[in-house]
Amino acid sequence: MKRLPQALVIVEMAALEELTARALKNAGARSGMAAAAARVLVKTESLGVPSHGIARVPFYCSMLRAGRADGSAVPRPLRRHEAVYLLDNADALVFESCEMAVKEAIVRAEKYGVGVGAIANGGHAGALGVYLAPVAERGLAGIAMCNGPAAIPPWGGKRALYSTSPIAVCFPRAHAEPVAMDLSLTTVARGRVMLAAQKGESIPEGWALDREGRPTTDPHEVLTGGGTLFPIGGMKGSMLALMVEALCACLTGSSIGPEIDSYFSEQGTKPRSGHLFIVLSPEAFAGRDAFQDRLEKIVTLMLAENGVRLPGARRHAARATVLRDGVALPARLYEKLQELAQSFGHPHA
Repeated sequence: MKRLPQALVIVEMAALEELTARALKNAGARSGMAAAAARVLVKTESLGVPSHGIARVPFYCSMLRAGRADGSAVPRPLRRHEAVYLLDNADALVFESCEMAVKEAIVRAEKYGVGVGAIANGGHAGALGVYLAPVAERGLAGIAMCNGPAAIPPWGGKRALYSTSPIAVCFPRAHAEPVAMDLSLTTVARGRVMLAAQKGESIPEGWALDREGRPTTDPHEVLTGGGTLFPIGGMKGSMLALMVEALCACLTGSSIGPEIDSYFSEQGTKPRSGHLFIVLSPEAFAGRDAFQDRLEKIVTLMLAENGVRLPGARRHAARATVLRDGVALPARLYEKLQELAQSFGHPHA
């Protein structure tokens, strides 16, 4: 670990992963659950997405200690139906279940052309795009989405109903990093609001509304005050959020947005959200060669114009830097992580 100016420290990825896993085990997570969470969170941090990385560890520890997540739970299959695999997360931290669902979706896509890994009784999954890396490595295309606490009102309404509705997509390339998209259907991800609250900062106008539907710059209005976030594209974004809510909650039999308490509150219900991972094999459609030819044509036309950047390129560059130099963390966050890892807990085997 190396200390830098501006109150930053550099930590090697392996050491950070071990420290993160130890913090989660101290909070009550069994070893496999803690290891999966640490693996995903450190990779997320390495991709330059701190809003969904190590900054979330204190919240996950709080959820475990408060009983909002079951640290002893073991995911189990609910249904297997040819191309579809439905997994019960059983109120655990959901990272392990997401990895399992993607693995099952890949197996089915390679057999049937399309594979779906779905999760019931889930929770906050972090940055969804991280889970699609194995999909692209197999030369497959993937889509991931989930629901969560209500954040977006139906168009014309004031009360939040749909979640931020994150969606991630990956398209493999033969000789380059995949084209990868990872976004929520709000003007800004809730994680950005969380970081502003942690720093004691206000948020820009245009990000959120308070519980009465008035513009607000107070991040706490969004996180715990019943406020809402603006959907991208106005009415169109709200309609897309309805689509994600129905696909993720209704197909899996999971909770809908208003039934899920804020992820940023220690007290509340178990989230029991729904998650969907869809994997498609180009070979089952026009064929791998045709897929690659058409995708490269799109990429070539995009990059022919100055100022255009491929989705995912910034994350790939950030990871290359981290693999070389280590992860840069705010010193206060690193100290908090050390405190959580060293505090008395009841680790599971």
